[in-house]
Amino acid sequence: MQANRKNGRCGPACRYRTRAAWARLLAGISLLFLLFLSGCTQDSAPADPDLAALPIVRPNPAKPNPPAPNPPVPEPAPPSQVPPEQQEPPPSQEPTPSQAVPAPDRKPNPQTLVVEVHGFQNLSGRCRLALYQNAKGFNQPKSAWAKQTFDLPEQGPVIWRVKLEDAPESQKLLDSPTRWAVSAHHDQNNNDQLDKNAFGIPTEPYGFSNNPKRGFGPPKFDEACFSIGSDEPQEALRIEIRVQ
Repeated sequence: MQANRKNGRCGPACRYRTRAAWARLLAGISLLFLLFLSGCTQDSAPADPDLAALPIVRPNPAKPNPPAPNPPVPEPAPPSQVPPEQQEPPPSQEPTPSQAVPAPDRKPNPQTLVVEVHGFQNLSGRCRLALYQNAKGFNQPKSAWAKQTFDLPEQGPVIWRVKLEDAPESQKLLDSPTRWAVSAHHDQNNNDQLDKNAFGIPTEPYGFSNNPKRGFGPPKFDEACFSIGSDEPQEALRIEIRVQ
């Protein structure tokens, strides 16, 4: 081997050592290169973020659409300042016929006069009644305002119902207090007249409204009359007469 060195050549052992040195050099360079590459990769890779340090982002809930605003209400115009003497009075509201209120001082007039006659001694003949409206012609059946003849009932009184609104003049008479008188006559022999004796005394039963006391002649109109007027509240006026 020395001979080879002298001649400027290396033997097999020398070549082996040289190659080994070059291999170690190349391995070192490769290792350095790999280390360099790994360092660059670590520097370029992003670091893992710290999740605990990051803020929590939550989605905002969906907000409902706001309601449409109401249209503005116009303010009423201020009342006009008109002096009281120039203001027009409100129109009068007259009640309709269905809403008409009757006068408080008006009371219903009696529209029916009921006359009851008692005291008949027998059932023979008939009962004659007459209604008079004033003293003129009183106790004269021909001058009576109304008259009626009835058969005698087996039981109970004779009842005469006079509707005062039947005659045209009765409505005028009901507008103010009016005096009336009724006469009753038991016509036993049915001759349509009151029988009398020679002294002019009636021989058949008779009577008048108010049942006045008997005297030497028939009663006066003022003793037998009664009033019917607008101040009478009843619907019917009842008069009782007893014949004797």
